[in-house]
Amino acid sequence: MMNTLLNLLKIIFFLFLIVLNCFVSNAQIDTKPINYNNKAETVLQNEIRTPGMANKISSVNVIDARDDTSALGYYSLDGFTNFKKGWPKTYYFNPSSSVNASIEKWVSNYLQLSNDTSILNKIVIVIKKLWISQEIAPVLYSNEKQGQPKNGWDAGIISRLEFYLNNGSAYYPLFRVDSIFTFKEQLPAFAGEFIKVALKNSLTKLYQINLEEIIAKRRKLSYDEILTSNAKKSGLPILNFITYKKGVYKNFEEFKNNSPSIIEYELREGKLGDILYVRVDKKEYPERNAWGFCDGVNLFINSGDKYSKLIRHQNTFYFAGIKSIDRNVKHELMYTSLFNLATNTGRKKTSFKAVEKYYQVDMDTGEIY
Repeated sequence: MMNTLLNLLKIIFFLFLIVLNCFVSNAQIDTKPINYNNKAETVLQNEIRTPGMANKISSVNVIDARDDTSALGYYSLDGFTNFKKGWPKTYYFNPSSSVNASIEKWVSNYLQLSNDTSILNKIVIVIKKLWISQEIAPVLYSNEKQGQPKNGWDAGIISRLEFYLNNGSAYYPLFRVDSIFTFKEQLPAFAGEFIKVALKNSLTKLYQINLEEIIAKRRKLSYDEILTSNAKKSGLPILNFITYKKGVYKNFEEFKNNSPSIIEYELREGKLGDILYVRVDKKEYPERNAWGFCDGVNLFINSGDKYSKLIRHQNTFYFAGIKSIDRNVKHELMYTSLFNLATNTGRKKTSFKAVEKYYQVDMDTGEIY
């Protein structure tokens, strides 16, 4: 009788562990792979700047050195919860034209270049980042004061561009542009306008540069040196290790180096989100500011106090996660009259909902867009 009872208790305990394991696992957000063929077309309408630069520059060459060359951003309607309806979509130029070819054509037209072979100067633009996002920065009010993420986000674009002057076989560094532009216009309709603003802002600097002085004073580079410099990121340990080290990443540096500093941990679900409990020197405590963790197989990122599974794509990672919270205020109908509805007065109920969308990790900074 006693043996039967002990066996029954063992079975119950075993089942409890299985249920508990499932419960903890479900606390994490399981990212579904993005269908990169589901696209939102982005159009660059031609513009011309006067005066042009055809008397100084013959042509432009664009090198696409982004971590992910297959998209210009993710467009989510209702976040990944609407995944079965075909979201998110990825921004792209016309499928018959690559990003570098599309931008080469637009810049050449904007600067009124004529490919005059008698002019030796050419411009090389290296695109290191060009990413459109519905949540690029916390909302900026009309009084120029920035709100908190809980108050909403502005759409926009982040761009990192490097400009070089090419003369014969020599290349001269001109300048770098690292900017975030925010807009009140809505996506996806204005995606092309976002890109144009980023390009026009950077091209303005060309008009302020004496190209002959650059040739006389700047150090020469070879084309291979430019390519090698922009290929360094692909050598990050997290992009090259076959297996990931199990443990907690306290910051982005630990993540990209595949070097978690805390090995012992336990993920528990709390009322307000997931909590990583770590053990260091036989002491256990909650690590609420961890960048992410690895269970030995999969990688997870801290996203709105939930942990989202990361999926590798080219030289970066994406995930379905939380960056903002929707605030919804509704009248309580039982206590509301027609007058209250007309004048927006009376008793109201406020609710908050975490918004789940797709984001990409910036492999330079660890920020998500």
